[in-house]
Amino acid sequence: MKKLFSKIAALGALMVGAFAIGGTAHKAPVTANATKGAGDEPWSLIGSVKNPSTNSYTNWDTDIPFSYNSADSRYELIVHLEAGDEFKIRYNGGWSTQIAYGGNTGGGIGDYLQNSGGNFKVKTGCTDFYLLKIVDDNVAGYGDKSYGFSLETYTAKTHKVTYYHGSKKLTEVEVADGTNYNPQFVYDAGYRLEGWYTDSSLRTPYTQKALTTDLTLYGKYSEAENFELYIKNNQGWAQPYVYLWSNTWGHNNTWPGEAMTRVGTTNYWYVEIDTGYVYDSIIFGNGLNNDVSGAEQTVNLPLADETVIYSIGAKDSTGNFTATTEVVRKVVAHIPGDKIEWAELQYTGTTASKVGFSVLAFNDGRIELKETGITEDEMKNALIARMQDVDTCTDYEKYAEFRELAALVEDSDSIKISDRNKDEDGAMTATVTIGDKLAYMELLAGVKAANEEKANGNGIILSLTNENSNVSLIALFAILGLVAVSAYYFIEKKKLAK
Repeated sequence: MKKLFSKIAALGALMVGAFAIGGTAHKAPVTANATKGAGDEPWSLIGSVKNPSTNSYTNWDTDIPFSYNSADSRYELIVHLEAGDEFKIRYNGGWSTQIAYGGNTGGGIGDYLQNSGGNFKVKTGCTDFYLLKIVDDNVAGYGDKSYGFSLETYTAKTHKVTYYHGSKKLTEVEVADGTNYNPQFVYDAGYRLEGWYTDSSLRTPYTQKALTTDLTLYGKYSEAENFELYIKNNQGWAQPYVYLWSNTWGHNNTWPGEAMTRVGTTNYWYVEIDTGYVYDSIIFGNGLNNDVSGAEQTVNLPLADETVIYSIGAKDSTGNFTATTEVVRKVVAHIPGDKIEWAELQYTGTTASKVGFSVLAFNDGRIELKETGITEDEMKNALIARMQDVDTCTDYEKYAEFRELAALVEDSDSIKISDRNKDEDGAMTATVTIGDKLAYMELLAGVKAANEEKANGNGIILSLTNENSNVSLIALFAILGLVAVSAYYFIEKKKLAK
């Protein structure tokens, strides 16, 4: 095998037949000065370009092999190129043996292609099929053979494929005759593509087959709302990036992806996910190419289908960071006078004006309060958190509001909580039920009410005078009940603590 140079040969006049500024291709094919003899070199293309045999993007995970044309003594491949497509041509699937970007080597390569981290990236619109040919030519000054490639327009019988969403025509493409056709992804804003059908009633799914006639396809779309994804920037990246792609439909962002937006002055960053693109995989990184010193990124992560926070973790054996996810949704239980806060994300909401539950959720990078779509489990967990924070010694006056709040959760009286009040020894008390705690608060509130009523009547709390008999009896029963419930309350906590 001859030595491969990094400079591309024969990319001068040959590129004239490959691309045309403005998207119109010159039809005159270009040939190289020297041909390659028959050999065993298995050339392939890898990158973000469309393979006409499958009509899908390769996504850097599958090499498209060249075939050997014995008549021309060349390896060749038919490929579809569009603006933004990015690729490499390599030998035997090896990253170290490839035709690399060599700059403007005779003939204006820079007018058509640009260097993208050592890859070829299409600058102009090329909407035709092109025939890539590997060429082997002498290059002056190098003293050896150097490999390059040529492109020429490829004309073949084509068929029209028309895509619809209901009665709305989405797009139309030309596909070469005999192509084993796999439908492409077609974006429709506000909708998520689920599949393609051959009938407008969406009863007969399309199955991949060789095209011999024109084809009409109808998309099954469902309404979809955009949502946000967040990362907790544990690694202190100055500007986190997010790279998204789809294994199903082949949509691919250009590396390193999209710059994320910071949430206020927090350590959290977000990006809005357009669900219409049906992404399913994600990588977070610091925005540097992999071949640059200091480049960091996560492993390939499955894309969540709801708003979540990815917390960047430790590096794995590949040298990339792992990550875990948690749902970005905090349900809070509140009564009048409560401030609604999310300290970790530096959020303080308005004072609650009623008894109930609210969701702290993100909306385009901002935290907002919502009161719908709260599950029973979320309300239960929020009630537990709120009741654990209640100080019976000071909050008993709000007994009625807490009782109303608890009533919103089924069987709340029997739910056990870790009571955060301290016992007589100054230690944290053990588990009690919400019902026990509310009963204790109710008796405290009753004693206070009885004393206030006694004070207004100028009586003595244990006096059984005619003027204060009713008040005194109420107070007496309240005190006796308080003693009994208090004893039960603290005994139960000590018993459960053992």
